[in-house]
Amino acid sequence: MRDPTHLFEGTVSERAMKVADVISLISQPPFLAVAAFILLNLNVPDILDQLIYDLICVVCALVIPVGVILYFGKKHGNKDMDVERREDRFQPLVIGTLGYVLGAILLYVLDAPDIVWVLMVCYAVVTATITVITLYWKISIHACGCVGPSIAMTLQFGPIGALYFLFLPFTAWSRYVKRKHTPAQLVCGALLGAVLSGVLFTVLL
Repeated sequence: MRDPTHLFEGTVSERAMKVADVISLISQPPFLAVAAFILLNLNVPDILDQLIYDLICVVCALVIPVGVILYFGKKHGNKDMDVERREDRFQPLVIGTLGYVLGAILLYVLDAPDIVWVLMVCYAVVTATITVITLYWKISIHACGCVGPSIAMTLQFGPIGALYFLFLPFTAWSRYVKRKHTPAQLVCGALLGAVLSGVLFTVLL
């Protein structure tokens, strides 16, 4: 890596690329988000309430974002559940932001655990910020999407929850070798998620 502002210029084996493909897929922000939300909801004592919160999280943090990615990815001829061109990302990001806003409102009104609705607020604010940045620069959504749920899991479960952070280096590696992002875009994505989520958790919890 000679220049952090350039895409990967080396080569990797076919097996390594297949591993990168799998990691890139499973570390899609909606997948990491919904897993974290379901784990965070486990502390809800009433099973019916827990299921309601899970349903809201699944719809707003998984179904809507994935549906948007698939629709716009197909529309622009992309593969791997990606909307690759920066210029094509504005609309799906706006719709994703609205989904997170809806989820945050519903979770708050229905008295979900603070850690849960605040995490949904984090997704809304971070995605809105990325939407603006994307008008000018292709910051990494994957890297950013690893950090918010990792912070929430750490706050809720301590050192065991902090293991969620292990997704970040593997995700960054996969996006780099697949030539989706430069190191600078990956680092800035992670920093954006850390700063915004850290501030929101500090203020709202």
